[in-house]
Amino acid sequence: MGKALRHGGSTFIINTHNACTAGYNLQLASNVGDGRVGTCFGDSGGLIFVGGTHTILAVNSFVKNSQCGGQGFADRVDTEQVQAWMATCSGRSSTTSSSSSRIRPTR
Repeated sequence: MGKALRHGGSTFIINTHNACTAGYNLQLASNVGDGRVGTCFGDSGGLIFVGGTHTILAVNSFVKNSQCGGQGFADRVDTEQVQAWMATCSGRSSTTSSSSSRIRPTR
């Protein structure tokens, strides 16, 4: 199996508290330029990492307009509901006492 290649770029968080985020989404800048990248159609399900790490912060969800500019939104993975769902899907318990098998929220 070949080595996986991760394509990516930098952007920034605009907001975590508005009508479209409701505390479970991140509102991200989607305007490309100045070394930044944006989210567009086909990017849904792609991971948002904390800069320079392998820590997953969120998963791409949707953009606000058909030109993919302006703003994109990603579902946070550090909420209790998402952590419980991921534990169910992975066959792990989010309350397991073993630190090696516990799914930990990113904060």
